Amino acid sequence: MTPQEIEANPRFVEDHGRVAVERGPLVHGLEQLDQPDGAPIFDVSLDVRQQVSSKFHEEFHNDMLAGIVVLKHPGAMSEKSASHGALYRRYTADAPKTRQVKLKSVPYDAWANRAAPPIKVGRRSARRRKPE
Repeated sequence: MTPQEIEANPRFVEDHGRVAVERGPLVHGLEQLDQPDGAPIFDVSLDVRQQVSSKFHEEFHNDMLAGIVVLKHPGAMSEKSASHGALYRRYTADAPKTRQVKLKSVPYDAWANRAAPPIKVGRRSARRRKPE
C-alpha cells in the first residue's frame, strides 16, 4: 500500500491548506507523543514539496498496539511556537522560520491508545443527580 497525500476541497475552510496521508484504507495522523523535541503538533507540518515516492518510510512496530505500520517522513517545525504568545499580533509578510525535522505518523485508529493525549476535554460525572 503506497502512502499518498489527499487534500480536501478548498471550500471546507477548516481543512484549507491541510493534507491527509492515506496508506490503503487507513488515514495516518500526527500524534504529539511521536514528534521530535516534544514539539506541539500545531508547530509541525509535512514537507509536501518532495516526490511522494521518496517521502515516506514505512516501519512495522510489533510492540505498538499488537503491531502497526508507522510512517516516517520529512517535515518542518516552526522555530517560534504558534501556540504561545498573544492572541493577536501585528501582521508580517515574512515567512516563519522553520527547521527540518523527521515526523512520524500513526494510523488514525491508533490515536490516543498509548498515552493520554496532550489536550483533554472535560467529561461529565458518571454520578447522576437525584430527581428533586
